[in-house]
Amino acid sequence: MAEMVQISWDEQGVARGIKVTSTLGLSYTYSIHYDQRGAQVHINGKKGKTLIATAGYVAELGCYRFTGVGFQPDHKLSEARWPTLADAAAGAAQAHTKRSNEEAAAVIAAVM
Repeated sequence: MAEMVQISWDEQGVARGIKVTSTLGLSYTYSIHYDQRGAQVHINGKKGKTLIATAGYVAELGCYRFTGVGFQPDHKLSEARWPTLADAAAGAAQAHTKRSNEEAAAVIAAVM
């Protein structure tokens, strides 16, 4: 079973948020903040927003990519060639959720 990823758009058609539901059934929400270099992806948590990735255009490849901040993303997701900045941001959110899901599953397995 794969994570379910939903991108939310504002009235101008700009991606502003991402919701990812993990394979364990946990939901995570992320926000996208744009700057001159691309986008920053933050997880929205109880303690506020935490930066989890940056995304931008890679001219040599002709696509968008993301870089994880504070975690090692899944190789398949981080090396993907995303067609839009919103897709790269959603890929980053999915990779972060996947990593969080793996860590939670390891804790559950250790307790049992």
